Amino acid sequence: MDLQLTGRAALVTGASSGIGRAIALALGGEGARVAITGRRRAHLEEVAREIAAAGGGPATVIPFYPPQSTLAYTLPEFGIEMPFGPGDFTQVNAGINRVLVRRALMLLAPQPGERIADFFCGLGNFTLPIARSGA
Repeated sequence: MDLQLTGRAALVTGASSGIGRAIALALGGEGARVAITGRRRAHLEEVAREIAAAGGGPATVIPFYPPQSTLAYTLPEFGIEMPFGPGDFTQVNAGINRVLVRRALMLLAPQPGERIADFFCGLGNFTLPIARSGA
């Protein structure tokens, strides 16, 4: 099956076993560059070897260290920067997300004192910008 994933990047958490492992192997087999995380280093190294053998290639990454990450989710126009680790958060498309948050806040036009429920359940994706507006 050709899912047209050759050269595309994917992050799979929990890739040392079970469903996460199966997903990582399937993506690698489709030619994706796969970054994998999990709790068992030896198992992740085995999965990485299998991904490389299936065509995932040398660009496959295992983000083990450093334990204290310097990664951050940012929405600069709202003054938000949140540090996170490789397995804490996955941003599918940062550009689209910024447009989505900007448009949602424009449409909501939150005012100080208003109550707004964020059912998106992301990593403060909408909640933090709404809170910055005073709502």
